[in-house]
Amino acid sequence: MCKCHKLVRGCGLSFGFVFASLLTLISSCSKAQDTPASLKVLPNGLRLIVNHKSTLPLVALDVWVKAGAGKELSNQSGAAHFLEHLIFKGTPTRKPGEIDSAIEDLGATLNASTTQNSAHYYTTVAKDYIDSAVTVVADALRNASLDSKQTEIERAVILDEMARGRNDEVKQLRSLLNTSLFSGTSYAHPVLGEVESLKHLSNETIVEFYRKWYVPNNVTVVIVGDITLEHAEALVKSQFGSWPQKPLVDLDLKSVANTGMSNGPVPQITYPYGIGYGLDVSEGVKLSEAGKIIALTLGDSQWGRLAGKLKSALEQVQDVPAPKRAIGIRPKD
Repeated sequence: MCKCHKLVRGCGLSFGFVFASLLTLISSCSKAQDTPASLKVLPNGLRLIVNHKSTLPLVALDVWVKAGAGKELSNQSGAAHFLEHLIFKGTPTRKPGEIDSAIEDLGATLNASTTQNSAHYYTTVAKDYIDSAVTVVADALRNASLDSKQTEIERAVILDEMARGRNDEVKQLRSLLNTSLFSGTSYAHPVLGEVESLKHLSNETIVEFYRKWYVPNNVTVVIVGDITLEHAEALVKSQFGSWPQKPLVDLDLKSVANTGMSNGPVPQITYPYGIGYGLDVSEGVKLSEAGKIIALTLGDSQWGRLAGKLKSALEQVQDVPAPKRAIGIRPKD
């Protein structure tokens, strides 16, 4: 076992030098202990991904629920994002504010975000506190109270958030792009919802959305940091293992506007060999500029894998006007 604990003495060394040396030492000691990411599927369908990284004594916890705005029916616009706010507002055993306080007592913060595809809840804690963090987050996701009083409080908060978003040019452009590209489907709606629909969105509708999509077979828990696979698996099983599985009926994006929902179970998805977009580029428009629009639909090119690959591919394309070209992204075999 590599010994990484050392006492640094002396005033002649700069703090920066000592700090850099410690990081180098910790890193060199931990490389041999790190393991590749592992995927485990619990009996109730919950997916667990664990990546042991012992460089620092920290553990990141990310929970992804496939319950973004793209899952909303026409009468549920804004429900996915509304839930992001309400999940933190108490359970039968924790009053409003106690979930955030419990994580803050661990020296961390609990945050969340919503996209068209998912709701994402995340925090990073010292490794000694990961058991407590998973316990709190599991309680919040499994047992959200969704009290009507808290719904009205958060409604005002979200309406204010929407008002501020109208001054964000990037958000407005992305919204217009989605409206144009995905017309007739739930993906055309803003993630935060429409102002008028949000004003009248009932607590019952939010609860219905929660009960339908917040089920273990629709959830992925990702744990990365100074924790072993065995520890992470036992911990997640203890907190999420008894969460009852429910059958999922996915949405037919093309029929959402008309019938609201398709019949039958979730179809089995076969991963494609690659993803391609056909570009019908107007005369005089550069290929790279059109490609940037496509990259925007795939997400943030800095953090998103597909958007990043497309951005990299565009840098290799000869930037000349072209009436028709195609750009493809092929994942590694």
